[in-house]
Amino acid sequence: MKKILSAILIAIFALTAVSCNKRIYEPGVVTNQDESFLMIFGTYDRYPKGVTVYVDGVAHEIDKVYRNENKTHKIRPLVVEPGTHRVVIRNNVDNGVLYDRKLFVGHRNTQKIDLQ
Repeated sequence: MKKILSAILIAIFALTAVSCNKRIYEPGVVTNQDESFLMIFGTYDRYPKGVTVYVDGVAHEIDKVYRNENKTHKIRPLVVEPGTHRVVIRNNVDNGVLYDRKLFVGHRNTQKIDLQ
């Protein structure tokens, strides 16, 4: 009986030691806690040359616009600071304004803009 009990205790100790490994987090991966994101959706047919997103006057080129319901894993969100921003989106074909609003982006949130 003592052998079984000691084997169980050794197994529990071994599992505890393995689960407390200091390398749970990958080295070199740094995340900023104070960033928020903008994701732009639309259709490729309407914006074949992409769009330009101006966040507080700073231009960001988006080469390809995807629909909201699929391929969201391919969309690279724009990183912005939390707070209120003036967002202007222009079509790269005719430079027409598609979106012009003041937008509040919360702390560590993603704000989705649908151009349809």
